[in-house]
Amino acid sequence: MLCCAVLCYAMLCYAMLLLACLLACLLACLLACLLLLLLLLLLLLLLLLLVLLLLLLSRYLPSLFLIHFSEPTRLRRTAYAVFCFK
Repeated sequence: MLCCAVLCYAMLCYAMLLLACLLACLLACLLACLLLLLLLLLLLLLLLLLVLLLLLLSRYLPSLFLIHFSEPTRLRRTAYAVFCFK
């Protein structure tokens, strides 16, 4: 009878240990997911700030036009790109 009680107690302790490990793993996964979500939100905020900065700069900087020249008559093809202000 005592052996059965000790065995039941040991099984209960083992089950509680497994449950504690499972809860610790779930908590660690939840924390990792929350950190990833926070990182994603920070990246989105930085992207939004970059877009706003580009919009502000585009209002105050003159526009640039790209003019492309190429010379297909030479032995080696030569191309030039020139940027001009608006």
